[in-house]
Amino acid sequence: MNFLPNDYELPKATSGGYVKLQKGDTILRFLGDPITGYEWWESMHGTEKPVRCKDMRDIGDSQATQKAKHFWACCVWNYDNNAVQIWQINQRTIQDQIYGLINDPDWGNPRNYDLRINRVGEALETKYKVTPKPKKDVPEAAKFEFELKEINLEKLYTGEDPFEL
Repeated sequence: MNFLPNDYELPKATSGGYVKLQKGDTILRFLGDPITGYEWWESMHGTEKPVRCKDMRDIGDSQATQKAKHFWACCVWNYDNNAVQIWQINQRTIQDQIYGLINDPDWGNPRNYDLRINRVGEALETKYKVTPKPKKDVPEAAKFEFELKEINLEKLYTGEDPFEL
């Protein structure tokens, strides 16, 4: 007799409403249009909090301008978690690869296909490879959950919770 059932698998780690790319492959599907902007972190009341804005001209503070990183944020279907989540993409290497697919006439709009994001390495040695998967329809479960959630990405600019109505 085994300690665990023969078909038992450890569940994948979840990160709540946000995608956290784990080592190895993560498969995601864009469900809507992204917002873009700039993000940096500031100490507020003893804790580090993200600050976001749409345009560099909105930052003002030269120190914040130096720390600000360009980001994309979009709702995605995370196949590992079977859940709609927000994927905030701060990594320029990921942005460049997706941008290349968008501008490739064979691929185009990434809402029409899944993406496999492969993460290898640790800390400053982390590398990402984005691979498109064959075009197919959005899973019905993803469509259903996306309509139910009513996520407001614009709230990221004001520090509010995008999952709260």
